[in-house]
Amino acid sequence: MSIITIVLNGAKTIEDTINSVIGQTADNIEYIIIDGGSTDGTIDIVKKYAKHIEVFVSEPDAGIGNAFNKGVLAASGEIIGIINSDDWYEKNAVAEVINTYGKYPYYDVYYGSCNIISSNGASITKGSENSHLLLLNGMSITHPPTFVKRDAYFKYGLFNENYRIAMDYEWLLRAYVNGAIFKSVGALLAHHRPGGISQVNYDEGYAECLKARKEYTGK
Repeated sequence: MSIITIVLNGAKTIEDTINSVIGQTADNIEYIIIDGGSTDGTIDIVKKYAKHIEVFVSEPDAGIGNAFNKGVLAASGEIIGIINSDDWYEKNAVAEVINTYGKYPYYDVYYGSCNIISSNGASITKGSENSHLLLLNGMSITHPPTFVKRDAYFKYGLFNENYRIAMDYEWLLRAYVNGAIFKSVGALLAHHRPGGISQVNYDEGYAECLKARKEYTGK
């Protein structure tokens, strides 16, 4: 299992993210952190946990999709999870995915539900059994609780770097319409804080989702 965290100036929250990865009940996690050239103390925090991190890259990148792709190409695990520096995992998240993979090894994408926290502190849970069937309509599952077989990234392609915000939805939709098979693990796996780029730039992200839907569904 490989876990990727991408970050740019995430000093306020990245320590929670790191601790949620290294505190997993599952063993043998390859942890990869891709930093976009932080200047706020993020790098010093990451260095505190150096013994738990197999790959650490800090350099300017061409956006989120580019950072995701750097992480995927550096990963060697059979399954890859991506948890950004605003988010964190449940302690048993990786174990839940590994257990499901052990029973159903032929799926391409494994996903659970995500607790999404709003700016006023309220939260909703997104992602349930068969949520992937709604991908044609929109982002029915989120990327924090989503784990993808490494082979699937090479079968269906890496993230489209022309998308600035909705590259995760574009990838999921592209994989889905091209025959990728999805499996819900039936558990809460991750938590998502408010203030990320998709919320700050909601209109742009929504427009990109519509663009992806039009490309792959014609509507």
